[in-house]
Amino acid sequence: GAHAWTTCYSDAFKASCEAVGMTCDVYDPNWDQSTQDAYIDQAINEQPDAIVLIPLSADHAAQQFKKITDAGIPAFCSNTLPEADAMNFILAYTGPNDWYQMRNLTDKLGEELGGQGGVAYITHNVGTSPYYARTYGPMSELATKYPDIQHLDVQSPGFEASAVKQVVSDWITKYGDQLNAIVLADDSDQAIGAVEACTAAGREDIIIVAAGISKQGAELIQSGDLKYASYQSCQADAGLAVRTVSEFFCGEEISRVSYIGTDIITQENVEQFLPCQW
Repeated sequence: GAHAWTTCYSDAFKASCEAVGMTCDVYDPNWDQSTQDAYIDQAINEQPDAIVLIPLSADHAAQQFKKITDAGIPAFCSNTLPEADAMNFILAYTGPNDWYQMRNLTDKLGEELGGQGGVAYITHNVGTSPYYARTYGPMSELATKYPDIQHLDVQSPGFEASAVKQVVSDWITKYGDQLNAIVLADDSDQAIGAVEACTAAGREDIIIVAAGISKQGAELIQSGDLKYASYQSCQADAGLAVRTVSEFFCGEEISRVSYIGTDIITQENVEQFLPCQW
């Protein structure tokens, strides 16, 4: 799922640059921090007119953006939020408001549960801003608005469907009827693994929601296996970053923070979001 999203974002970024007459090189660190740091050094050595970075670690982002800015290169942050100090070294952040969209998603879950039950969480990669937003956003929202809902467990098995399936199977064994819902950071492979575990255990009653939306996620929503997903367009994400850089080059005033739109996808409205972008 993460790889498919990266490919979609990269393709959209290149196409958007071409559309406005800019050229770009895209480096994919495959979610490896040391590889991303090496790519930053490589990009700086090439002395481009700007660098757009999707930081893998919120805590490490300030150091990365400071290095770019100290080299005299305009720095832009896209998709994943950095820690607050990093904002001192970037011209703009563009991307999703992950905390907002995840809180909206879990509001729907809280309503579906009637304010009662037990919830478990599968996270994004530890240390990334989606890890914090897609774990603690839902947890804090439910704790505030639905205090009778119990938080059972949080696990970070990654994005392999088989690993997620094992975690969810273990939860079903451990918690039994106490497990009423699962919040996922990803609606593709993570969702596939969670659904397979619930189906194998005969627990179709467990409500599954996820950040999305991928082709796999849309199919799971259509079948009813995935109850809700948040809408986050990778093409809009890439396009907004490119537009902001282009406006900067044109001497226009740019916003320090610009968010892409979001929505909650259900079985009733999923057709409006097809075909999926990744």
